[in-house]
Amino acid sequence: MKSAHWIKKKSLFIYDFSTRAWAPPFTITILDLGPGMTKLFLLSSADAQQK
Repeated sequence: MKSAHWIKKKSLFIYDFSTRAWAPPFTITILDLGPGMTKLFLLSSADAQQK
């Protein structure tokens, strides 16, 4: 089970309870699908982009 916590405006850190560790910061893209619609969050690891 993973829990998301807001740290900065555009940074999201994922805490993985199975490993008791913080995953690398993720960059997020928010797609607003309109009023009453669920926003879609696209996560991409900063580490993955560097490699």
